[in-house]
Amino acid sequence: MPIDSNDLAWAAGIFEGEGSIRISPATRRNLGHLTATIANTDYEMLEWFNARWPGYFKVSSNVGTNWRPAWWWMIAAKKAAVFLRAIQPYVKTRRVQMKIELGLRFQEI
Repeated sequence: MPIDSNDLAWAAGIFEGEGSIRISPATRRNLGHLTATIANTDYEMLEWFNARWPGYFKVSSNVGTNWRPAWWWMIAAKKAAVFLRAIQPYVKTRRVQMKIELGLRFQEI
């Protein structure tokens, strides 16, 4: 599914506000991996991301509380790098730009 520049700009804005980048520590099984995640209470929005960059869904652990249900959309390793490269030109904050650059450098290694 082709993604136009308006959609990429929107995705970058959502990611800047609701997303995170993580490099997991090395284990006996791997040398760590890059993960991009968005958490939100809007399941439809996360479905939009997953339709364009297939990953994983996880329900938040707040089940049974008075909080609204929330979900996590996650992608890892090469898929995370593809997503981050796609939105990188549209990210406005230096803080998030630096995190993307670090994550992409890690993934290249």
